[in-house]
Amino acid sequence: MIPLGRPADRQVAAIISRHQNSKILNQEQALRFSCIIPFTFLQTVEESTMNIELLALFAVAPLLVALILMVGLRWSSMRAMPLAWATGALLAIIVWQLPLIRVIALTLEGFITAAGVLIIVFGALLIYYTLTYSGAMETIQAGMKKISPDRRVQTIIIGFMFAAFIEGAAGFGTPAALAAPLLLALGFPALCAAVICLAFNSIPVTFGAVGTPVLQGFKSIESLAMAALGTGDPAVIYKTIGEYVTLMHLPMLFILPIFLLGFMTRYYGKNKSWSEGFAAWKYCLLASVCFGVPYFILAWAVGPELPSLLGGIIGLGESLEQRVELAWTLAEMGVDSVPLNFLNAIAGTRLEHMPRLAPEEALRTVALFRILHPGRDILIAGGRSHVLGEWQSWLYAAGANGMMIGDYLTTSGAAFEADLAMMRTLGVVK
Repeated sequence: MIPLGRPADRQVAAIISRHQNSKILNQEQALRFSCIIPFTFLQTVEESTMNIELLALFAVAPLLVALILMVGLRWSSMRAMPLAWATGALLAIIVWQLPLIRVIALTLEGFITAAGVLIIVFGALLIYYTLTYSGAMETIQAGMKKISPDRRVQTIIIGFMFAAFIEGAAGFGTPAALAAPLLLALGFPALCAAVICLAFNSIPVTFGAVGTPVLQGFKSIESLAMAALGTGDPAVIYKTIGEYVTLMHLPMLFILPIFLLGFMTRYYGKNKSWSEGFAAWKYCLLASVCFGVPYFILAWAVGPELPSLLGGIIGLGESLEQRVELAWTLAEMGVDSVPLNFLNAIAGTRLEHMPRLAPEEALRTVALFRILHPGRDILIAGGRSHVLGEWQSWLYAAGANGMMIGDYLTTSGAAFEADLAMMRTLGVVK
């Protein structure tokens, strides 16, 4: 039996033991397992001498030391963090009985990780000062004010949507490094810009850098997970993880934008009011739906690589040239599928006065994406019933090969039976 610090650790250890048909890990397996769960006691003993609660207290002790010294006693990080490190190192040696050489190795790894963070911070400062001294700040401010002078709207566009796209494309801290300086350029307080960008990033971060956290984070337990699920295909493992992650993020996808706008107006607004931020809830819901629909479709239909790279939203007033540019860009990226949403202008939102896209134009758009993506899936999602009406059956003739059926997140769709009957008539399903 392996005494580990968390119930999840015990479960993984049990899977390993069953997989190897043994209750004791050999040296090679222990080494591999130590790469999965840092600061885990890997001695092959029969009984644990400490309960889980005590181990959990020891595990969180370095964090508590840092918080007490920095928040409670107002120590600088230069004074507090060495003591937090010393606490973690001593506990690793005394409680988890890690060899000194391994503690030193983990410390060096921590320095390397910190260097990566400092490089990201340096990049953010470099962008900020470059924008300031080049005069680009004024250009950005003028451009955003043409879209909306409302800071709540600017927060959603830059802090949420733009940062989510950057997270999906690059990850590794670049969303905050790029989005925060843009918010600073618009006059946001520095702390406010940092908090907004970092908090919003909690939703797309799982699929950041084209799925790296999932694809690389679980690489070390790939064989164990395949054995547990009874499959020989690693893609099934990562896709399953991505599916469950989207369900975990679903509540916060709608709660977080509204809460952060209220937080911003309460602590950084002129009137110090929660209600001013909450008043923009309709725009928050629209943004959540626009992000969430392709997020879910890609995670469940494709895999963890692309959910944070948003699918196209057709009907926002974009020109034909912009649609062609979007289609070409996605083709150059080599995406596996393209989810298309048609705008359903909802009353009370800033786009409520946008004219409905003509059915013929919607079908031409689908055909355009099919021409530029001949071997990919073209998936039709939100706004299908609203825009196309009785023309929906022409979607497959135009080039689509999949659609979201039933009700959407905030609007009603066609009845499932009606969609099924239509697809049977077209011969898409039996």
